[in-house]
Amino acid sequence: MLWLVTALALGATPSPRLQQLATGHFVAALPPERMQAPVDAAVEATVASIPWAFRAYVRRRLAVPARWCRTWTLQLDDHQVSCRCDHWAGPVVRPLAGPAAPVTNADGETFQVTVITGPSELTLGFSGEIGDQIRTFRFDERGGMEVVVIVSNPRLEPLHWTLPYKRAEGEPR
Repeated sequence: MLWLVTALALGATPSPRLQQLATGHFVAALPPERMQAPVDAAVEATVASIPWAFRAYVRRRLAVPARWCRTWTLQLDDHQVSCRCDHWAGPVVRPLAGPAAPVTNADGETFQVTVITGPSELTLGFSGEIGDQIRTFRFDERGGMEVVVIVSNPRLEPLHWTLPYKRAEGEPR
């Protein structure tokens, strides 16, 4: 997570094109069972790395961080990003400049959130007491978005999956 904090200190302003590509409402590009499959595979790969006696417990504990979003609503401008997943209680709104800032989820857990922008991607890093989560949103010129998720905990192998999204019907590209 240190690389996120270091990169954040650079405070790069996202290009107007990235702001245009990243702002909008995105929906899953595949049927639910095909979106769920890579997430399930990531969980099973992590669970396979631990002793058999603990697997059922760990599988249940991973159910929350290993949820995928059916829809994403993003807004990116020169100063801040707003990001919302359909099953979050509310959006995560973060300034682009400055140190990591705390965000509390619906379960009362507090995470430090960092933001990094690149030429065609936006990365949000969430760091909490029980682990870290990095979500990288990669955008293409056709209105598509790929979300790469890495969930890590010091006691487990990291989970990693990538899911495709498309701009919702009627959304400008």
